[in-house]
Amino acid sequence: MKHDFPCIRAGEALPVRAASASDEAFGVAVRNLVNGFGLTRDGAGNLLHDNHPDGDTMWCTGGDPARVRLEFDLGLAVPLDRMEVWNYNRGDAAGQPAGFTDRGLREISVLHSLDGREWTPLRPDGGRLRLARADGRPGLRATNLDDGTGSPIAFGNVQVRYVAIEADPQPGIGNWGGTESGKAVFGLSAVRFLAGRGLYALEAPEWSGLFRRHDGWTGADAAYSLPLTGRGTLRGDGTPRFLFSFSDTMVGSVDPATGRRDPHSYMISSSHAVLEGGRPDPDRIRFVWGKDGACVREPAFVPRHHGDGSYYWFQGGIAVGDRVHLLALVVRSNPEGREGFRFKVDNVDVVSLPLGTSGPDFSRGEMHPTPFRDSEAALRQDIFFNCAVLDHTENGASRSPDGYVYIYGTLRDGFGRGLVAARVRPEAFLSFDSWRFFDGAEWGTDPARCAILAGGVSWELSVQEMDFGIHAGRYLLVYQEFGVGRYIVCQAGDTPMGPFDKPIRVCHSEVEDRGMAIYTYNAKGHAALSGPGELLVSSNVNTRSEWANMADGHIYRPRWLRLLDTTAPPPPPPDDPG
Repeated sequence: MKHDFPCIRAGEALPVRAASASDEAFGVAVRNLVNGFGLTRDGAGNLLHDNHPDGDTMWCTGGDPARVRLEFDLGLAVPLDRMEVWNYNRGDAAGQPAGFTDRGLREISVLHSLDGREWTPLRPDGGRLRLARADGRPGLRATNLDDGTGSPIAFGNVQVRYVAIEADPQPGIGNWGGTESGKAVFGLSAVRFLAGRGLYALEAPEWSGLFRRHDGWTGADAAYSLPLTGRGTLRGDGTPRFLFSFSDTMVGSVDPATGRRDPHSYMISSSHAVLEGGRPDPDRIRFVWGKDGACVREPAFVPRHHGDGSYYWFQGGIAVGDRVHLLALVVRSNPEGREGFRFKVDNVDVVSLPLGTSGPDFSRGEMHPTPFRDSEAALRQDIFFNCAVLDHTENGASRSPDGYVYIYGTLRDGFGRGLVAARVRPEAFLSFDSWRFFDGAEWGTDPARCAILAGGVSWELSVQEMDFGIHAGRYLLVYQEFGVGRYIVCQAGDTPMGPFDKPIRVCHSEVEDRGMAIYTYNAKGHAALSGPGELLVSSNVNTRSEWANMADGHIYRPRWLRLLDTTAPPPPPPDDPG
């Protein structure tokens, strides 16, 4: 089956999912502002609004409303170029001006939001905009701003899902002085929103569904992916095999009817999966956990060389020749942490596995501790190289290969984490003396001199070369703002080290709206799995409540989105093998 796959183009009008008003008179609902009622096009394609003698094609309040506020939900977050406004244009029974246009809005504040909770004034100073008054005649063009030229309200490509218009409920301020029986009345005829230039996100239910399982592997976080073959795999064009790496993993069963976990379910510290082909086909993915990949109740690898009680969380990686190298955080329990966060990260190892005919051979893994936290300065900075790997070689299908593999990590940056970078030739990946670290100008040998390339990033993230849209030829950093939270953030740079543009909140997670102590964290992109004109992005979802995790066994698993671009050709609709 095919999923609905709306495609948004820059300059096109956006549908409005929902509209609400703090007050509306009987029969003149706020929905009239966005449903096209009363609008027609002339021969030149201009949208014209009527002057219905009863105002039935428009919206207005009752008399003396306590508040005048309109809200519009665009259904998803998009870069917004502008809003067009047709002010209140009611005429008389003969279709002539009749003195009702003074009910139109005058001084307004415009606000926008990604999640409907945190609102930002369109004007940085919080000041008001003045709308032009309608003339009450038929065939009204957009009146827009009262600036002499009728300019639309410019948003400048800010990322928006919700827009609000507020007006002072005083006649002559919030409107042009209009009253009825001595009571102030406020109205508009229509509004229209036009898409700007940039990224937007749609759900990828076929990928989220791949990890909604009822037996065996029933949830995990991290969800890193990498191709197990070489050149030509970057855009998912028939890649025969991918490896997923996960951190804490739930094993057991989930009742398909109630969603409850079996009480005998258990957690192991890591797992993997091998996907044959580049599509989210549940019949072609094989989950692997346990020693030697035997799906038994223990991790595949135990870093005993780091002391008793240590375990691995697998993260980024790369296939080089006949081996795959996986970055693994070395973790140990911390009973003093709060529920859901009782752990401490000590170091990073590289686990190297030979590639066999069916994927990695988990029985012959080699564990290589990295030395990059050996210095006092590195320990003080709390520096780790674990987050992501960018294969910038011909084998990685880079558009401008320089022969290096870039490894991204983080260090302590105030109350958050800052992005840092290292690089090495792929054949020297396990030769840690060959790694070099970017200090903001040059590549040196001291990891403690790393420059912070971006702030407020997550422990897991991605940096990937883009080949579509406004960032084609650039490098997109994708992460969860401050690691844990509602917002997925992107920053684009001209090189793998930046400098990166200011962060843009592309979208927010709605799964937290369920409550149950649910939180979203560690977003990252998956370029090799992505189709043409898209970047697949996953976020981890978990709950701080052990009770909730058992009551709903589908909370704990990655959720997937596809990032698209309003300036790029529309990608084909995704197939859903389920």
